[in-house]
Amino acid sequence: MAGAPQPFCTHSAKKESLIRGRVVTNLVGAGFIVAVLAVGPAMAADMPIKAPLYEAAPAPYSWTGFYVGANLGYGVARDPSSLAGPLIGGPAGFGPETFNLQPRGVLGGLQAGYNWQFSNWVLGVETDIQASAQSDSHTCLDGLCNPGEFATIKQEMPWLGTTRGRIGFASGPILTYFTGGAAYGKAQTNINIVDTAVSGDSGALNLSATRTGFTYGSGVEVALDGNWTAKAEYLYVDLGSQGGTARLAPGGTTAVFNTRFQEYLFRGGLNYRLGGAGVAAPQPTMNWAGLYLGGNVGYGLARDPSKIAATAPVNPANETFDLAPRGSLGGVQGGYNWQMARWVFGLETDIQGSGQDDHQTCIIICDLVNGNAAASIQQKLTWFGTSRARLGYGFGPALVYATGGLAYGRAREHINETIVGFAPAVFDFSHTQTGFAAGAGIEHKADVFGLLGPNWIVRTEYLYVDLGTFSDSYNYAAIPHTLSGSIHEHVFRSALSYKFGG
Repeated sequence: MAGAPQPFCTHSAKKESLIRGRVVTNLVGAGFIVAVLAVGPAMAADMPIKAPLYEAAPAPYSWTGFYVGANLGYGVARDPSSLAGPLIGGPAGFGPETFNLQPRGVLGGLQAGYNWQFSNWVLGVETDIQASAQSDSHTCLDGLCNPGEFATIKQEMPWLGTTRGRIGFASGPILTYFTGGAAYGKAQTNINIVDTAVSGDSGALNLSATRTGFTYGSGVEVALDGNWTAKAEYLYVDLGSQGGTARLAPGGTTAVFNTRFQEYLFRGGLNYRLGGAGVAAPQPTMNWAGLYLGGNVGYGLARDPSKIAATAPVNPANETFDLAPRGSLGGVQGGYNWQMARWVFGLETDIQGSGQDDHQTCIIICDLVNGNAAASIQQKLTWFGTSRARLGYGFGPALVYATGGLAYGRAREHINETIVGFAPAVFDFSHTQTGFAAGAGIEHKADVFGLLGPNWIVRTEYLYVDLGTFSDSYNYAAIPHTLSGSIHEHVFRSALSYKFGG
């Protein structure tokens, strides 16, 4: 009936049905939540983890710690020397003749040290020991060096070592440093003297001793992959002076010899760092490709085996010796690099002004009182240049490379000769030479106190320069003379360049 009240039982059933639906819904929702809580960790384990907004920066490279390593290089001596002795037909003797002894050769050995780093500054101590093949048996003097009278001189340095302090400036994995300290080594000189033409005398002088002195130099060291570092280094070593007297038999005449040991070492090395904080992550290889221009300064030492021949009818002169121009140099360079991954191939040309000079040599008796003759020789290298290819391999912000190609330069000889009874005479010669150059070096990004931008690069380099042979002929006192020899340069230099482009 319309409008009649519904029975009580019907209303209760609907209410009961609604309550059951809500319970079921709540149970389903609770089960879903439990399922999510149960399955969520397992799902999360399979989901990629989003990187944090900020990551820890790689640990800065630290030079602090102990290291050991090995080195290989080349040594050239410039040992100012003198010899005075008997003279054929002379009332007393000759000299002293003055000249350079120049043992040269490959050397190699081991080094070990420890560094302490304070901010960008690095202090260290290092010791090394070297076996050396340095030898010189070129010199023959004793007035004239003819078959009746001569003095042959051989000088060697079989080993040497140094113990030095180091102070340097570090730009991350690049360390530029100066070094200095004590030096020690064995020096041997053997002189064989023969004067059979007149007196019949002959004899020998053998000097051998372990000597001590000092050393100083500079270099650059760069981090390679892992715990390895590479360095290029120049050292000057001074082991003091030595002398001796040889008494010849049977006449009892004497010969007096003096020398000073001065070594110039050019070497590269590999070190392994034990412990310490190295590079936490590999550094990207620097972009070396493109054009660059810059300037350089350095030091050069020549070892020029030479001979003077005077074809006099009596007692002709045939003395052999080394001319050794040395001094500072500087110039400009430019080049272009191509890069494939870490490998770098480039072409470079440079031109250098040179202050190299040698006026040590005085020969052909070198005595205007007893021997009545003297010839002093001065040699200069006024400029040189090279055009070379380069092949290198990059390690982060550093490039280790080898180089070689064409070389050219100008040498000058100044000869001042006097024979008693004739007016002194001066002879000057100048000639442009061509030859080849070869060497190696380390180049790296320049970052000194942040003063230079990212396109500046610094280089430490060794070059061997061979400019061929020379021959100077002149007449004096109606006697034909010829001064001849070869020009061999050893150059250690640093360069700063600007690289155009990225």
